[in-house]
Amino acid sequence: MERICISVSHDPMVMHPQFREAILDVFCRYYVSCEPENCFVAVDAADAPVGYILCAENFVRYEKRLAEEILHTIQNPVTKAMAEGSKEAMRSFAPTYPAHLHIDLLPACRGHGTGRRLVEHLCEHLASKGVPGVMLNVANDNTGAKHFYEKCGFVVLKIGEQETVYGKILTCEEGL
Repeated sequence: MERICISVSHDPMVMHPQFREAILDVFCRYYVSCEPENCFVAVDAADAPVGYILCAENFVRYEKRLAEEILHTIQNPVTKAMAEGSKEAMRSFAPTYPAHLHIDLLPACRGHGTGRRLVEHLCEHLASKGVPGVMLNVANDNTGAKHFYEKCGFVVLKIGEQETVYGKILTCEEGL
């Protein structure tokens, strides 16, 4: 998953070791180590990972655990700044959209429904747990991702200087 996370990064700074570690710490490692039950991996015919969707189902708990279990052990100032910037954009939407996700797919796997299926699976998983909504943030210049999220039913919650926050209300299945 870390290989995919780094390989699909649009930021040229990913070649810098501190920046690369920050991306992995903030957008990959927390979810895998702290909420593996909310992580799903797509594989190809040879069972090789081609993408994933990672999720924290409760933003308030995520902020606390990220600080206590991940950030307090890290000396990289880039990680701390990146984590705070990522959280800040979404914080005000947490009451309605308590879950947030991060998804990455290798370029060769895009446009074939894999990403949509990962999003649908995660949304069903969260709804079955009674989670009312999910959000994410995406760089404003990532037009392909923004179009993808809109096709998956996400709506724009906020457009900031560098990123847009999207959200989706989840409907719990009757009887759950």
